[in-house]
Amino acid sequence: MSDNNSKKILSTVAGHDITEEELNEHIAALPPEQRDYSNREMLQKYVLSQIESAYLFEQLAIEQNLEDTEEYKLLIAESRREILSQLAIKKLFEENAATDEEALDFYKKHPNFFVKREGAEKKLKDFDEVSDEIKAKISQVKQNNVYQKELSRLKEKYKK
Repeated sequence: MSDNNSKKILSTVAGHDITEEELNEHIAALPPEQRDYSNREMLQKYVLSQIESAYLFEQLAIEQNLEDTEEYKLLIAESRREILSQLAIKKLFEENAATDEEALDFYKKHPNFFVKREGAEKKLKDFDEVSDEIKAKISQVKQNNVYQKELSRLKEKYKK
């Protein structure tokens, strides 16, 4: 998509310009079964109306001073905690993702895991064919271990 399309304003609601880029981000965030409308234009109109509704009700909430309520403050605190927690876990996982070297080392040490049959003959799968799968499995193990270790460390540190 070109910059012109992503900056294209589809609607203006409550002082906010809704761009094609924002619409596409909302569509991309939908579950696959909702994204796969046979009529893309209908999906876009529906999602655009949902975005517009959200901005309109946000404006209503501002006019009603709902930001000053205890309920709002509690929801913001809960959301902040959840977001920060998810960002910390994401960072921890990114720092502990498997490397190409680890995947290749595993591949070399365990060739019997990567044998395929071609007729009566057994053949070793090409590393490129299985490297992503190996990295995913190694990452999963590493990340689970580091998650548990970090969780234990944090429980001890903040035990009060």
